[in-house]
Amino acid sequence: MAETPKWTDRAVVVLTVAIILVSLWQGFIFRKQWQEMDAAGKQTDQLIRLSNESSIAAKRAADATVSTSQATIALAKSTAVANQQQREFFLQQQRAWVGIGNLQAESPTPGGMLHASVLLKNVGKTPARDVKSLCGIGLYNAGREKPEFTSHGNEPGSRDYVTPDATVTLDCGPQQIFPTYFDAIQGGKMILYIHAYTVYHTMGHVGRTDFCAFYRKGNFVSCQFSNDMK
Repeated sequence: MAETPKWTDRAVVVLTVAIILVSLWQGFIFRKQWQEMDAAGKQTDQLIRLSNESSIAAKRAADATVSTSQATIALAKSTAVANQQQREFFLQQQRAWVGIGNLQAESPTPGGMLHASVLLKNVGKTPARDVKSLCGIGLYNAGREKPEFTSHGNEPGSRDYVTPDATVTLDCGPQQIFPTYFDAIQGGKMILYIHAYTVYHTMGHVGRTDFCAFYRKGNFVSCQFSNDMK
């Protein structure tokens, strides 16, 4: 005859079943929590990825804006430079240009009076205004690098304007050549020179032209910066 299970055995069985059920329930709960955590992690990763993509897109947009701004600034500067160059070219083409040349001079003689003149001419397209001009004859020691171009003849002459293609004669003397000066000139100890200049206004610009010539071996020879128009 089989033994009747004791209540303790029954209790052990019930407890075991309860433990198993609890374990299953905890496993189910853990799985659900893990699934939720995994889903949340994926959502977080997706949000991070979207945030990164948004940041990258925003940076690209900002870079594009900066590049566009830089290109606009560069274009504006280039346009301003081009406009300035066109304006300067127009002024150069239309302004007055006053040149000095056609020197007429006698050869010096001992104790004689030296007479000379040059022509001033506006070769530009507009009148030169407030024109001031001077021509003089001078001497300087041959050992010096260059003469001091001071007036030894007329005082500066003033004219209201010189029209295009108009010519004006500038008298540069007379200058007496004393015998001692003549001997020094012939011996190469002193240099005889003629200097002329003109200053004028044209289209908001102050123009200046210089002219000079040196007497050497019986002739007047133009110096390096002769008829330098600015």
